[in-house]
Order: sequence, then C-alpha cells, then structure tokens
Amino acid sequence: MDFIPFYRRPAFQTALGLVFLAAVYLWAAISLDQTWTASGLVVDMALGAIALLSMIALASQFALPVRTWEQRSAAFNRLLGHLAGARGPVMFIKDGEAREAHRERERRGPGVLVIDSASAAVLRTDVQFTRAAGPGVVFTQSGERLAEALDLRRQLRGIGGAPPGAGPPAAGQLTSWALTQDGIPVATDLRVTFTLDSGHVTPPREGRIADLTPFEFNPAAAERAVYGRAHADDEGVPWTDLPLRLAVELWREQVKNRRLENLLSEDSGQTSPLQAIQDEIMGRLTSHASEAVGPDHRTHRVVNREFEILYLRGVRVLNVNLYGLYLPREVREERIRHWRQRWSEAVQQALAGAPGQVKAPDSQAETEDLFQLSLGLTDGLRARLDQGESPSLRDTLMLILQDAARLSDEGIGGVDYTSLSAGLREAAQELAALNDDCRTATSGWRL
Repeated sequence: MDFIPFYRRPAFQTALGLVFLAAVYLWAAISLDQTWTASGLVVDMALGAIALLSMIALASQFALPVRTWEQRSAAFNRLLGHLAGARGPVMFIKDGEAREAHRERERRGPGVLVIDSASAAVLRTDVQFTRAAGPGVVFTQSGERLAEALDLRRQLRGIGGAPPGAGPPAAGQLTSWALTQDGIPVATDLRVTFTLDSGHVTPPREGRIADLTPFEFNPAAAERAVYGRAHADDEGVPWTDLPLRLAVELWREQVKNRRLENLLSEDSGQTSPLQAIQDEIMGRLTSHASEAVGPDHRTHRVVNREFEILYLRGVRVLNVNLYGLYLPREVREERIRHWRQRWSEAVQQALAGAPGQVKAPDSQAETEDLFQLSLGLTDGLRARLDQGESPSLRDTLMLILQDAARLSDEGIGGVDYTSLSAGLREAAQELAALNDDCRTATSGWRL
C-alpha cells in the first residue's frame, strides 16, 4: 500500500498545474474580452500542449546523460511517465551499491538506472532474469526491476587467525582454525583477491588503457554471479563471499594432511610449508585441473572442483596470501619449554666435553683469538648494519646464533663442537617462531 499523501504525488501536482494554466487562460480571455469559438479554443489548446511537450522534451535532454536519439526518446517518455504518476524505479548505482528512495523497487512502470564506471546491474521481472547491464544509462521496461548491483572493481576478502572465543562459533561465522594430522589446532591470516570474470586470461585492465572504460564488464559473468546465488542449494552465498569460503576449505584440507612439525620446519633453500600451501590453494582456485598423486602412487590429472564452482559463479581469483601461523597458548608454552630444555642440554654437553677451554687470556695471541671470535660472532649483524638496516631483537639473536653455529662447525681450538652446533641451529630455528621483541602474545602464537 502506498502511504504517500495525495498532494505529494506527481499526478496530482501535474493536474493542479494544468488547472492553474487553464485558470490563467480563462482570466486572460475574460480580461481581453475575447470572443469564444470552438475552433479558437481547439487551436489554443493545441498550442498549449505543443508548448508544454516542447518544454518537457527540452528538460529531459538535461535530466540524464543521454547521447543517442533512442536514449533521448526514452528519457522523454520516462519524464512524461513521472508527470503522469506512472513511472518505474529510478536508481543510481555507485561502487556496486544502489542508491534509491524508499520502496523504489516496488514501482512497476518503465524506469531508469544510472550506473557508474565501476558498477554493473542484473535486471529481472517477477518470473525471470532479463539481462545484465554495464556502466551508463539503462532504461528499464515495464515490470522490469533491479535484481542485484555488482562491483566491477578488484575485491579483497580476508579472515584473521585470532584465537576463537569461548564456546562454539556462531552460525555462519567463518574462521581459519584447522586441525593438523596430529590433532593440533592452527590458524592463519588468509586473504583472497578476486574480481568478476572479464572473459580472458590476461590481467584485468583496471584503467590502464585511456581510450576504454577503467573496468571491464562481462555480461555472462554478471548473470552467472547473480543467477548462481538465486539457484543455490542452500540459502545462497553471495559471489563476494564464495572465494574466501573455498580458500578456507582448501586451507583446512592441506593442514589436515600435515603434522605440526612439518608446518613449523623451514629448510634453507626450500619452499616454506606455508608458502607451499599457499601455492596449492592458488592453483586449485585458478586452474581447471592440477596434478595429484593417487592411491597407486602415480601422478594423475584431477579436475579442480573449486575452480569450476568459481567459474559457474562468474568469479576469477587473482591472488591468495597466507600470513603467519597461530597456535593455542598451551601448545605455544609447551614448545617454548621444550626449546629451552633442548638448548640448555646441548650447551651443557658441549661444555662438559671441553673442560678447561674457557679461561682468561694469558697471552697476546689468546687475546687476538678472542677478538677474532667476537668478530666472527657478529659477522651477519655487522653486515646488516652496514646496509643501513635496523634488525629487531629477535633478528639480532638469530644472526649471532647462526654465526656461532658456523664457527662451531669450523672446530675452533681443535675441540669438537658438533653437539653445540646442532643445538645452536635448533635454537635459531625456534627463535624464528617468536615476534620481533622475543615475546609471545597471551592468547595465541603467530609465526
């Protein structure tokens, strides 16, 4: 039911204006003592109608950014419909959001949409989707209305790895927590960059070509994005939420096939476990098929279900990023205790195997050796400082431990420091798990 007062309706205001013009005409005719004739009255009414329509036609050309004669005619018809109170929805779509008056979508007459260069729209009737429209002025037909507005710009969705609150998560709440193969919960900061599929494999244009619109519009992808949501098996996931949900599912799938030690181990010269998982997720979301090892230990080409889902929704993933690894507080504290215990035992064993080696220098040669030793322990640190960098406390300790392990491998003084070298390297690896200040948060541990 329409609750607009009758005196605010365009049809009433138009009728009131016509009555006013008729009253002015009668007053002028009486004042001039005009002789009334049927032919004269018809001519005057025709001239008045022509003047009114001419003014409406002129005003309609400036009400909308029209260019062609077809658009000018449509703008004139929409303005006439507005004056008669029979217009349809009038909306401005900016950055993928519709700016509209209250209950504007309930209007069923011919309307108009003004869409900016970063947006698109999908239209529908009561029974079906009709078409997708890109940037510009779009004139809707009677009964046609906006189904959904779309953003053509690059989209970024992410989820943090903060520890979960008490109790089960709320319905529909998305988290990145996953269980490793040995049952340890871990999480990460996950970011997905995507856009509506432009219909080609080259990078999105995004304003790099001056003669073309800054953002590409693919009608087929826009229709799939909206149509897929309307026909989903569940309540329907918006196309802007789908890439992140699929990335989280793939993250959990990858984590459950790895033990915690495998996620934390980083061998020099090899891809880190987190980077390997990121590359795997990226491949599953951006390529039609990938290679996988089957139960027979042979490599098979497998179709990526996630890529097909995104394609059917008109979405193209551009990038996937994983930042850091979070552990529960109990697991973090236990790993710190083990690290301290192993490092302490390694140092004690090394010192027990070299009695009498630590003593005050009693000659110039020994003093020189100690000076060279101090230089060797700070080789990496001094190199970083010479480059103008300012290493954090964690990085400083790691550089010293790495140089100490290197010197231990060289066997200074003819003493076997093999166990000490292994302990130092393990300590440096464990130290990399701490933050820049060698501290850990009370709620979780980020690597």
